[in-house]
Amino acid sequence: MTIPDLSGSRPIDLASAPLREVENYIAPRLRGFVEAGSALLWIRDRRLYVQGGWDTFEIYCRQRWGIDDSHARRMVDAAQVAQITASTNAPIGAVVERESQARELAPLLADPDELKAVWEETVRRVQDTAAPLTASTIRAVRRERESARTGPPPPAPRPEPLIPAIPTPVHRVFLVITQAAEEARSLGAPRLFRGAAVNRDVLGIWAGKFEDAAVLCAELAAECRGTGVD
Repeated sequence: MTIPDLSGSRPIDLASAPLREVENYIAPRLRGFVEAGSALLWIRDRRLYVQGGWDTFEIYCRQRWGIDDSHARRMVDAAQVAQITASTNAPIGAVVERESQARELAPLLADPDELKAVWEETVRRVQDTAAPLTASTIRAVRRERESARTGPPPPAPRPEPLIPAIPTPVHRVFLVITQAAEEARSLGAPRLFRGAAVNRDVLGIWAGKFEDAAVLCAELAAECRGTGVD
Protein backbone atom coordinates (compact mmCIF):
# COMPACT_ATOMS: atom_id res chain seq x y z
CA MET A 1 0.00 0.00 0.00
CA THR A 2 1.41 3.37 -1.03
CA ILE A 3 0.11 6.66 0.33
CA PRO A 4 1.40 10.07 -0.71
CA ASP A 5 3.48 12.24 1.57
CA LEU A 6 1.46 15.46 1.65
CA SER A 7 4.55 17.46 2.53
CA GLY A 8 5.58 17.21 -1.10
CA SER A 9 8.37 14.68 -0.79
CA ARG A 10 8.39 11.17 -2.18
CA PRO A 11 5.44 8.81 -1.55
CA ILE A 12 5.67 6.31 1.27
CA ASP A 13 5.44 2.62 0.49
CA LEU A 14 3.94 1.19 3.65
CA ALA A 15 4.57 -2.35 2.48
CA SER A 16 8.33 -1.87 2.80
CA ALA A 17 8.82 1.25 4.90
CA PRO A 18 10.62 0.73 8.24
CA LEU A 19 9.10 1.85 11.50
CA ARG A 20 10.93 5.18 11.69
CA GLU A 21 9.80 6.25 8.23
CA VAL A 22 6.19 5.42 8.99
CA GLU A 23 6.45 7.28 12.30
CA ASN A 24 7.83 10.31 10.52
CA TYR A 25 4.74 10.17 8.37
CA ILE A 26 2.43 9.98 11.38
CA ALA A 27 3.97 12.71 13.51
CA PRO A 28 2.88 15.82 11.57
CA ARG A 29 -0.46 14.26 10.71
CA LEU A 30 -1.66 12.92 14.03
CA ARG A 31 -4.77 15.03 13.69
CA GLY A 32 -5.44 13.72 10.21
CA PHE A 33 -7.39 10.65 11.21
CA VAL A 34 -7.35 8.92 7.82
CA GLU A 35 -3.63 9.23 7.20
CA ALA A 36 -2.57 8.51 10.77
CA GLY A 37 -5.12 5.73 11.15
CA SER A 38 -3.93 4.07 7.96
CA ALA A 39 -0.34 4.19 9.15
CA LEU A 40 -1.22 2.85 12.57
CA LEU A 41 -3.19 0.06 10.93
CA TRP A 42 -0.12 -0.89 8.93
CA ILE A 43 2.12 -0.77 11.98
CA ARG A 44 -0.31 -3.00 13.86
CA ASP A 45 -0.87 -5.55 11.11
CA ARG A 46 2.84 -5.80 10.19
CA ARG A 47 3.88 -5.71 13.85
CA LEU A 48 6.34 -2.93 13.09
CA TYR A 49 6.19 -1.82 16.71
CA VAL A 50 8.42 -4.80 17.56
CA GLN A 51 11.22 -3.06 15.67
CA GLY A 52 11.12 -0.29 18.25
CA GLY A 53 11.25 -2.68 21.18
CA TRP A 54 7.56 -2.65 22.16
CA ASP A 55 5.87 -5.93 23.00
CA THR A 56 2.34 -4.97 22.01
CA PHE A 57 0.61 -2.47 19.78
CA GLU A 58 -1.28 -1.07 22.78
CA ILE A 59 1.93 -0.34 24.69
CA TYR A 60 3.46 1.16 21.56
CA CYS A 61 0.55 3.58 21.05
CA ARG A 62 0.51 4.61 24.68
CA GLN A 63 4.25 5.13 25.13
CA ARG A 64 5.16 6.39 21.65
CA TRP A 65 2.16 8.57 20.85
CA GLY A 66 0.41 9.06 24.19
CA ILE A 67 -2.86 7.55 22.99
CA ASP A 68 -4.68 4.67 24.64
CA ASP A 69 -5.84 1.51 22.93
CA SER A 70 -9.44 2.69 22.47
CA HIS A 71 -8.37 5.89 20.73
CA ALA A 72 -5.91 4.03 18.51
CA ARG A 73 -8.65 1.56 17.60
CA ARG A 74 -11.01 4.42 16.68
CA MET A 75 -8.34 5.91 14.44
CA VAL A 76 -7.73 2.58 12.73
CA ASP A 77 -11.47 2.00 12.29
CA ALA A 78 -11.93 5.50 10.91
CA ALA A 79 -9.19 4.93 8.36
CA GLN A 80 -10.85 1.70 7.24
CA VAL A 81 -14.20 3.45 6.99
CA ALA A 82 -12.68 6.19 4.84
CA GLN A 83 -11.13 3.61 2.53
CA ILE A 84 -14.43 1.76 2.09
CA THR A 85 -16.52 4.89 1.50
CA ALA A 86 -14.00 6.08 -1.08
CA SER A 87 -14.97 3.07 -3.22
CA THR A 88 -18.71 3.80 -3.26
CA ASN A 89 -20.83 5.39 -5.97
CA ALA A 90 -21.19 8.57 -3.95
CA PRO A 91 -20.50 11.79 -5.90
CA ILE A 92 -16.92 12.96 -6.16
CA GLY A 93 -16.02 15.14 -3.22
CA ALA A 94 -18.34 13.38 -0.80
CA VAL A 95 -15.84 12.05 1.72
CA VAL A 96 -15.78 11.26 5.40
CA GLU A 97 -14.17 14.38 6.76
CA ARG A 98 -14.26 13.89 10.51
CA GLU A 99 -13.63 11.07 12.91
CA SER A 100 -17.08 11.59 14.45
CA GLN A 101 -18.62 10.75 11.07
CA ALA A 102 -16.47 7.67 10.68
CA ARG A 103 -17.39 6.54 14.18
CA GLU A 104 -21.04 6.22 13.14
CA LEU A 105 -20.06 3.94 10.26
CA ALA A 106 -17.47 1.89 12.16
CA PRO A 107 -20.06 -0.58 13.57
CA LEU A 108 -20.66 -1.68 9.97
CA LEU A 109 -17.04 -2.55 9.16
CA ALA A 110 -17.93 -6.23 9.33
CA ASP A 111 -20.51 -5.62 6.57
CA PRO A 112 -18.80 -3.39 3.97
CA ASP A 113 -21.77 -3.55 1.58
CA GLU A 114 -24.11 -2.17 4.22
CA LEU A 115 -21.55 0.44 5.20
CA LYS A 116 -21.41 1.61 1.59
CA ALA A 117 -25.20 1.63 1.34
CA VAL A 118 -25.56 3.76 4.48
CA TRP A 119 -22.95 6.21 3.23
CA GLU A 120 -24.51 6.52 -0.22
CA GLU A 121 -27.99 7.01 1.27
CA THR A 122 -26.66 9.66 3.63
CA VAL A 123 -24.97 11.57 0.81
CA ARG A 124 -28.13 11.44 -1.30
CA ARG A 125 -30.23 12.66 1.58
CA VAL A 126 -28.09 15.69 2.39
CA GLN A 127 -27.87 16.60 -1.28
CA ASP A 128 -31.66 16.46 -1.67
CA THR A 129 -32.25 18.55 1.43
CA ALA A 130 -29.18 20.79 1.21
CA ALA A 131 -28.50 19.86 4.83
CA PRO A 132 -24.98 19.53 6.23
CA LEU A 133 -23.47 16.07 6.35
CA THR A 134 -23.12 15.38 10.06
CA ALA A 135 -22.52 12.40 12.28
CA SER A 136 -26.13 12.57 13.48
CA THR A 137 -27.37 12.30 9.88
CA ILE A 138 -25.29 9.18 9.35
CA ARG A 139 -26.58 7.74 12.61
CA ALA A 140 -30.19 8.38 11.60
CA VAL A 141 -29.76 6.62 8.25
CA ARG A 142 -27.97 3.68 9.85
CA ARG A 143 -30.71 3.20 12.44
CA GLU A 144 -33.48 3.54 9.87
CA ARG A 145 -31.93 0.80 7.77
CA GLU A 146 -31.43 -1.37 10.85
CA SER A 147 -35.10 -0.98 11.74
CA ALA A 148 -36.16 -1.77 8.18
CA ARG A 149 -34.16 -5.01 8.23
CA THR A 150 -35.37 -6.19 11.60
CA GLY A 151 -38.98 -5.04 11.14
CA PRO A 152 -41.25 -3.47 13.72
CA PRO A 153 -41.15 -4.88 17.23
CA PRO A 154 -43.70 -7.61 17.90
CA PRO A 155 -46.92 -6.38 19.50
CA ALA A 156 -47.15 -6.71 23.22
CA PRO A 157 -49.11 -9.79 24.28
CA ARG A 158 -52.71 -9.05 25.09
CA PRO A 159 -53.47 -9.55 28.76
CA GLU A 160 -55.53 -12.59 29.60
CA PRO A 161 -59.11 -11.73 30.60
CA LEU A 162 -59.55 -11.70 34.31
CA ILE A 163 -61.57 -14.62 35.58
CA PRO A 164 -63.48 -13.82 38.77
CA ALA A 165 -62.37 -15.88 41.71
CA ILE A 166 -66.04 -16.45 42.56
CA PRO A 167 -68.37 -17.17 39.60
CA THR A 168 -71.05 -14.54 39.18
CA PRO A 169 -74.06 -16.81 39.95
CA VAL A 170 -72.39 -18.06 43.10
CA HIS A 171 -71.54 -14.52 44.10
CA ARG A 172 -75.17 -13.47 43.66
CA VAL A 173 -76.31 -16.35 45.82
CA PHE A 174 -73.77 -15.37 48.43
CA LEU A 175 -75.18 -11.85 48.47
CA VAL A 176 -78.68 -13.24 48.92
CA ILE A 177 -77.55 -15.32 51.87
CA THR A 178 -75.68 -12.42 53.39
CA GLN A 179 -78.60 -10.03 53.04
CA ALA A 180 -81.02 -12.62 54.42
CA ALA A 181 -78.74 -13.27 57.37
CA GLU A 182 -78.52 -9.55 58.12
CA GLU A 183 -82.31 -9.25 58.01
CA ALA A 184 -82.59 -12.27 60.26
CA ARG A 185 -80.24 -10.77 62.81
CA SER A 186 -82.18 -7.53 62.81
CA LEU A 187 -85.47 -9.40 63.45
CA GLY A 188 -84.35 -11.75 66.16
CA ALA A 189 -81.00 -13.25 65.30
CA PRO A 190 -80.26 -16.99 64.92
CA ARG A 191 -83.26 -18.21 66.92
CA LEU A 192 -85.41 -17.57 63.83
CA PHE A 193 -83.36 -20.18 61.96
CA ARG A 194 -84.01 -22.89 64.49
CA GLY A 195 -87.48 -23.69 63.15
CA ALA A 196 -88.25 -26.31 60.59
CA ALA A 197 -88.36 -23.66 57.88
CA VAL A 198 -87.11 -20.15 57.51
CA ASN A 199 -89.68 -17.45 58.09
CA ARG A 200 -90.38 -15.88 54.71
CA ASP A 201 -90.91 -12.54 56.39
CA VAL A 202 -87.23 -12.61 57.23
CA LEU A 203 -86.23 -13.10 53.62
CA GLY A 204 -88.37 -10.23 52.40
CA ILE A 205 -87.91 -9.37 48.73
CA TRP A 206 -85.09 -11.86 48.30
CA ALA A 207 -87.53 -14.76 48.26
CA GLY A 208 -89.17 -13.28 45.18
CA LYS A 209 -85.89 -13.05 43.32
CA PHE A 210 -84.56 -16.52 43.98
CA GLU A 211 -86.92 -19.43 44.51
CA ASP A 212 -84.36 -21.38 46.49
CA ALA A 213 -83.42 -18.53 48.83
CA ALA A 214 -85.37 -20.11 51.66
CA VAL A 215 -83.57 -23.40 51.24
CA LEU A 216 -80.18 -21.69 51.20
CA CYS A 217 -80.99 -19.70 54.31
CA ALA A 218 -82.14 -22.88 55.99
CA GLU A 219 -78.78 -24.42 55.18
CA LEU A 220 -77.12 -21.36 56.60
CA ALA A 221 -79.15 -21.78 59.79
CA ALA A 222 -78.06 -25.39 59.99
CA GLU A 223 -74.44 -24.32 59.73
CA CYS A 224 -75.00 -21.79 62.50
CA ARG A 225 -76.51 -24.50 64.72
CA GLY A 226 -73.70 -26.86 63.96
CA THR A 227 -70.98 -24.37 64.90
CA GLY A 228 -72.77 -22.89 67.87
CA VAL A 229 -72.95 -19.44 66.37
CA ASP A 230 -75.58 -17.21 68.02
